[in-house]
Amino acid sequence: MNAMLFPVFDFVAKHRWLQILLLCITGLIVVRIWIWFHDEGVRKLQKAEQEAATAKEREVVLGTSHQVIEDIEDAKDRAAAAPSTVPVVSGPDELRKQAPAIAKIILRDRG
Repeated sequence: MNAMLFPVFDFVAKHRWLQILLLCITGLIVVRIWIWFHDEGVRKLQKAEQEAATAKEREVVLGTSHQVIEDIEDAKDRAAAAPSTVPVVSGPDELRKQAPAIAKIILRDRG
């Protein structure tokens, strides 16, 4: 094998420009390999950060959805517990005095 490549090695040894060219090509290959490994590390870090952010958002969304479900259930319970008829009143203050449970549902804050 060395005997077959000896003319190539001899040619490279005699020509300085070819040595510099081969050195530059080798340097570029080494730099590209380093960049590839470095980018892989950065990608792993970004993926881990994204997963952490997604987990936090998921917790917030789940908490909010559970709160909404609880609010709906509470409203259903209040509606079921309220009397089925509304007394005849002249205004909201009188309704609050005569039927406070109904007033809580009808006159609740809508903001």
